[in-house]
Amino acid sequence: MAIYAQTLAQTGDFKKALTEINEAEKNAPQDSKYIFDLKGDILYKLNLKTEAKTYWEKAKTLSPEDATLDKKLNEGI
Repeated sequence: MAIYAQTLAQTGDFKKALTEINEAEKNAPQDSKYIFDLKGDILYKLNLKTEAKTYWEKAKTLSPEDATLDKKLNEGI
């Protein structure tokens, strides 16, 4: 589901991508950095920037050395 959500996001179908990533989040372990990061990206593209930042922060706690997440948290996508 997460890969499908990523594919949908890459094609610009962010609403459907959000539906898919929500399902992936339900079925995946709560410590999935990939899902949190991707959900943040999708939320950001839907102009839900506060929610996006929340998910990027969750991803960052699981991968503190990730410079890409630092950039997203400081500048957005």
